[in-house]
Amino acid sequence: MKKIALALLSIAFIVSVSACQTGAGSVEGESVKSEALSKVDYDAASKDLVLVFERGTYKFEGVPQKVYDGLMASKSKGSYFQNKIKGKYEASKIK
Repeated sequence: MKKIALALLSIAFIVSVSACQTGAGSVEGESVKSEALSKVDYDAASKDLVLVFERGTYKFEGVPQKVYDGLMASKSKGSYFQNKIKGKYEASKIK
């Protein structure tokens, strides 16, 4: 049963990311108060982190839950991104 639930969550996230790639939708993640970021979405099952910047939307793969939690708890999300995420995880521009 857990495998089915995880598979469904993964499919839902892939559909969401695919919609962003085609421009058919927007990231439904949490809006954040930050000069650098406007939205953050995280899928714990796939460990995919999607960040919406003014200059584009990027997906980071293999991001541990503790890194996402640290980002959301940080006072400066831009600094946290620069120090803990950028260049450390495989990234692709999706929009």
